[in-house]
Amino acid sequence: MSESSSALPGFYSREFVSDPYAAYDYLRRTGPVRRIHRAGVPVWLVTSYDEVRLVLTDQRFVKEPARWPVPIEEADPGLGGLARFVGKHLLYSDPPGHTRLRRLVSKTFTPGRVAEFEPMIRTVVDELLKQFDVRDEIDLVGWFAVPIGTTVICEILGIPAAERKDFRRWSLPLVSDDESARSSAELAAGRRAALAQLSEYLGALIRQKRARPTPDLLSALIQARDGDARLSETELVAMALLLLIAGHETTVNLIGNGMLALLTHPDQAELLRRRPDLISGAIEELIRYEGSVMICSLRVTGEPVELAGVRIPEGELVMAVVAAADRDPARFDDPQRLDVTRPSNPHLGFGAGAHYCVGAPLARLQSRIAIGELLRRYPRMELAVPRQELSWHPSISLRGLHALPVAPHGSPAYPAMRHLAGGARGR
Repeated sequence: MSESSSALPGFYSREFVSDPYAAYDYLRRTGPVRRIHRAGVPVWLVTSYDEVRLVLTDQRFVKEPARWPVPIEEADPGLGGLARFVGKHLLYSDPPGHTRLRRLVSKTFTPGRVAEFEPMIRTVVDELLKQFDVRDEIDLVGWFAVPIGTTVICEILGIPAAERKDFRRWSLPLVSDDESARSSAELAAGRRAALAQLSEYLGALIRQKRARPTPDLLSALIQARDGDARLSETELVAMALLLLIAGHETTVNLIGNGMLALLTHPDQAELLRRRPDLISGAIEELIRYEGSVMICSLRVTGEPVELAGVRIPEGELVMAVVAAADRDPARFDDPQRLDVTRPSNPHLGFGAGAHYCVGAPLARLQSRIAIGELLRRYPRMELAVPRQELSWHPSISLRGLHALPVAPHGSPAYPAMRHLAGGARGR
């Protein structure tokens, strides 16, 4: 990648997707604020910690798509099918609308409420781990992380067990941002069809719960009030979509990415086995080192802004690369090293400011239980394929593995699971 490059030709290559950090390090060193083109649209790429944090917290960077310089489908083709819901949930709204939505959601998504989910999450994890005892090799993503993410978020929202089978099939097309796939009419149609099915299902479920509330988060959102204000029907569907898709996918990736990091750093895994009290800090380090989110959702400058000596005019799209910021040596000592005892870890993996991830407590809890139990129960676990054979989803926004084949009891027979290394997940 040349210093003068104004496009992203290599950002979806297998080499970049497998290990984007060398490229991000280069971009941060040679120009932490630079103008590039994404899908033919000019965008400012920000890669240094201080500047990324400013983008995430400064109100001069706004989210409302109505202020974007191009239509949603051009700015981010991956949002094409979601256009009618963008701006109706927390991710793409600004105050005062964002303040109202956040206040309503926060009433039902507090850390105390999340803590009540721990027994349920532990039961889900325990049931899934039974298959590990009778298998020599297993896909840690498709057979563990995905079922955890799906089951937990569906339990919390109140989606009946019998109606969850299609959820993964609907959600995957909606989180993909593979530019090589965007030109495919078939895949675009698949995204629209998946969204139509999922939003239709959620709309019907919301109407059902409005008539007959049940003790779950979706019913609580329906009933939540901020003064006389309630979430509208469209806002409820949009919020449910955000929680189902974004919350589910990032948790799945955090468990998979975190376990890969520990399996390839056995000294850190062994330290956690000996010191399980370190698990909470270890989760923060795993988020910093190999988090689920690489690039935050788009912002646009509401007025001219200067970043790192570069002037960005009003009305320009901005992408904040948290994966680059979280390995910035100006903020973190020895940032390329995984250190589960890192004493100070102000990572940006859950964002910052008004748009800090509302689901962060739930993601932390699920990851702490899932990773902690894997380390405790399977001290000899190893990768079942060489690391270089693992395949990542071709996305520059989210980072996640297709599959993570492991030998729970050690001594992997590499040829046995190589077919899974790059395969589809979500069995």
